[in-house]
Amino acid sequence: MRILTTTCTFLLALATVSSAYAGEEGKKEHKKCDGKHREELLAKFDANHDGKLDDTEKAAARAAASAKIKEKRPEAFAKFDADKDGVLSKDEMKALRAARKEHCEKKADKTNG
Repeated sequence: MRILTTTCTFLLALATVSSAYAGEEGKKEHKKCDGKHREELLAKFDANHDGKLDDTEKAAARAAASAKIKEKRPEAFAKFDADKDGVLSKDEMKALRAARKEHCEKKADKTNG
């Protein structure tokens, strides 16, 4: 379950990362900091419908998410593609998730207080 949660969180981060990570303020905010659409992501990438993502399904999810962020948020993609190879590695994705989590926590703090 933890792998599924981590994978879905990663996909959510890639799918909704904003240009704020690239230093551009005032652009589109993240749609979902609460991660409500994990089931949708699982349904999209769980090809064998076993309720979890195997390595092949994770690779497909990463490729799709990477392509989407590269297209929609090229500045953010460039920031997290540390080795500039045009693909987000696992470590680069971890950095993106960490930044996403920090952003969501800050947003929640502003909303709650």
